[in-house]
Order: sequence, then structure tokens, then C-alpha cells
Amino acid sequence: MSPAKIDNIFIKMHEIVDELIRDSFLTIDDGYFFNLHLLILRSLYIRLDKAIKLNLLEYDDEFYKHLFIVGTNKSEYPFVPQNDPFYPLLEQIKNFLTDLVSFKDYYETIFKKNEQPSMPEPRLLNNVIRYRKLFLKDVTELVCDKYTIKLKNIETRVVVDRKLKAIIDDVFFREIEGQQILLFDDLEEDTKATNDYVESCRYLKILKNPVNKFCTIFTDESANNKTQMDLLNHYVQGCSENLSAITSETTLEALPTKPRDPYNDISRHQRSLLSLNKPKKTSENINSYVLSSGGLFCIFSSLVILMLLLKKFLWK
Repeated sequence: MSPAKIDNIFIKMHEIVDELIRDSFLTIDDGYFFNLHLLILRSLYIRLDKAIKLNLLEYDDEFYKHLFIVGTNKSEYPFVPQNDPFYPLLEQIKNFLTDLVSFKDYYETIFKKNEQPSMPEPRLLNNVIRYRKLFLKDVTELVCDKYTIKLKNIETRVVVDRKLKAIIDDVFFREIEGQQILLFDDLEEDTKATNDYVESCRYLKILKNPVNKFCTIFTDESANNKTQMDLLNHYVQGCSENLSAITSETTLEALPTKPRDPYNDISRHQRSLLSLNKPKKTSENINSYVLSSGGLFCIFSSLVILMLLLKKFLWK
């Protein structure tokens, strides 16, 4: 692949989302959600990269940059073991990119040929929540393992020391908490009742515990249900406080779900795909920001004109 075709995966995904908004396949609110989701994922990459780079001189940052390049066939990605700190993020990004491309192709096919869909519409929000659940599961397991990182110029991996592991753990915990507050607290209650969202909350509460505590319980086959449920006695914004009562897959499967009819209003999206519950971060906020920016610009312009008039007056 020539260098000219290489593109950062986050930039490429932003471009796809913006194109979907422009073509009215996504509403502005939908686009805001997905773009913010991408910014948050990119923030995790940047913070992980910075933390490791500052504490491990032999860290092969070029290898990891290449992992987040668009254009590499999914089957051709370099092997990344599950105990690599970037593994959970990379898997989430690859899956989301695949979904965005499929979503774009789906609607382009329908509207170019003026056809009715032959299959249900790709559920972007459902998939985002499912991939987040898998991401949290991977992080929970990863934190209980020893991190390995690729070194420069050699295929050898190194097991990070306790100091760097604690730093990486802290990056995960802080970023994950920010993701929950910024993105997922605004979803409607029926969306929050889905199996994947409830399971996500379960992992979020587990990660509130000291690492040694939940890792010990995970590896202790003799740990009883009460001990395991104690891990869930934590508050997480946007999650039910009664989550500790959920102890089995059977209970999770019994939770009610209300999937949106994919064939409803198929001509163009006039409503949000996300079923946001009074979102704090919507087009109104964007418009307010634009208006406030415009006001600042007017004030700045007035000051410049005033300065020019004073200068002209003083030079007379």
C-alpha cells in the first residue's frame, strides 16, 4: 500500500460519519454521538501511547501506529496478543469501522436503486453497546494479566513492571469512567435494559474495585455468589443500583428489550437512531456553541475596528 493511501483509522471513521450526516442517513444527534464516541476512543489510544512511551524507552510506537491505519486487510493485521494493552481498543475500533462501512453501503444501495431493504437495517447503536461490553470484558481480563508490549526492531515482547502496569491500569479506569459519563448516561431506559448494556454495567462496577480484589475473586473457584456480588456494590452513573441482584445469564436474558422496527420510515431518517433520553449533547448544544462563537467574533471585530479608529485619530 502506497503512503498516499494510508489514513489514520480515527480520521477515516469521522469522515464516514460526517458523510452519513450529510446524506441524511444519520441525524445530527446520531452523528454527534458517534463522533464523540470516536474522540473518546482516540483519547484512550493517545493516553496509552503517551504513558507507555514515557516509561519504556524501547517501546515500538511505530508498530502500534501501524495498527491504527486504514487500508490494511483485517486478516493482514499484525498479531496482537490479548495481553497487549492496545488489544481491547484495537478490536473495538476494527469492529466499529466494519459496521460504519456496512451501514454506509446499506443505505447507498437502497437509495441509489430506490429499493426496499432485503434485510434489517444495521443496528449501529446496538453494536456500539455490544462492542463496548466486549471491550470492558477484555479490559477486565487484561488487568488481571501481565501486560506485554512490543519492543523496537525485534519481535520480542516485554512484560511490563509493576509501576508501568499500575499507570496503564489507571489510564483504563479513568478513560472508561469518562466514556460512561459522556456517552452512555443519555440513553433511554429501554436501551439500558438490553443484555449488552446490563453486562457492560456489570463490568463497570467490577472495575470500581481494587485490582487485587476482583482478580483474586475471579481466579478463586471456591468464591461464593455473595463474594462475587460484593464486587457489584458500587455506583456507576447510568447503571442500575440493583445490578447486584443479577447473578446469572438466565436473569440477563429475561430483561426486556424494545428493538426499533428497521422498516419504519425507511425513506429518510427524520428521527434519531439512538433513542437518546433528553441528550445533554445535541444539535442544540452545537448551535449554542456556534452562536456563542459568532458573538465572540463580533466582539473581537468591534475591538479591532475601535483600535484602528484610535490609531487613526492619534496619528492625526
